[in-house]
Amino acid sequence: LGSNPTSHRLASKIYRKYKITCYILDTKRSVADIFSSSSKFLKITESKSSALTAEELIYLAKQCPYTLSILIPCSREYEVLIDGMKGALESSFVISSAEDALLSSPLNVIL
Repeated sequence: LGSNPTSHRLASKIYRKYKITCYILDTKRSVADIFSSSSKFLKITESKSSALTAEELIYLAKQCPYTLSILIPCSREYEVLIDGMKGALESSFVISSAEDALLSSPLNVIL
């Protein structure tokens, strides 16, 4: 979650190590989203309601039923948002922090 340097650095790290293309989810597309070969951008609605945001994220996770969806908030704003919705999201996502994913192997969160 978040189209910022942290999310792009993390997507690049995952792509280099595992050849997995990441989805960058945010309300606005950045220039880096246009030129990135390690990620794809998906726009999410800008909502004041965490319930609507949770529903949208769960809907996106259900679009790929045979994959393990890892949700990594890459900004303080998204960390707070996810913290408040953790109960609703844990059935659809493995939730990790950007710091943990950047410092260690990004997919260690599932091991």
